[in-house]
Amino acid sequence: MPLFPQVMALCTYPNLLDSPSFPEDAKKRARRILQACGGNSLGSYSASQGVNCIREDVAAYITRRDGGVPADPDNIYLTTGASDGISTILKILVSGGGKSRTGVMIPIPQYPLYSAVISELDAIQVNYYLDEDNCWALNVNELRRAVQQAKSTVTPRCCASSTRNPTGLCFTSLPVSWGAGWLVYWMSGH
Repeated sequence: MPLFPQVMALCTYPNLLDSPSFPEDAKKRARRILQACGGNSLGSYSASQGVNCIREDVAAYITRRDGGVPADPDNIYLTTGASDGISTILKILVSGGGKSRTGVMIPIPQYPLYSAVISELDAIQVNYYLDEDNCWALNVNELRRAVQQAKSTVTPRCCASSTRNPTGLCFTSLPVSWGAGWLVYWMSGH
């Protein structure tokens, strides 16, 4: 049995920690997780952000992946999946009514969950179109167009999303940094 199912079995039924059928590595990992849970049980409440030792492991992974750029576990929130995470973030961003009603900027093409949650929250979808002829590139002029068009009727907010689903593209750091830089400049009142 692979390591992950072993650890999950041990965490779910801690009596198995005494079983010789499980390797010590799996037991050590399960004990660490259980000790980080209130009451040494997966059934107990955890911090809203998620179990701290797991957030620390995620932060360490991100730091390694990103070439040593530090990730802070306090800035990591664990969710039950992408849909839950997207819904939670959009609930935080959406507010107001009338002209102060939130317009959520999303890339087109987009993962349909965005438009569904935006509609459910009674916000306005503000589309910005990726450049299909340029491998679905992000275009600052298109961001500017979408913001200018939206500002007359809503308060635009940005939903930064890699468009891997459905385009297959994963933005490199360059378009993300200049797109984010432009949005910060715009949101500061320019």
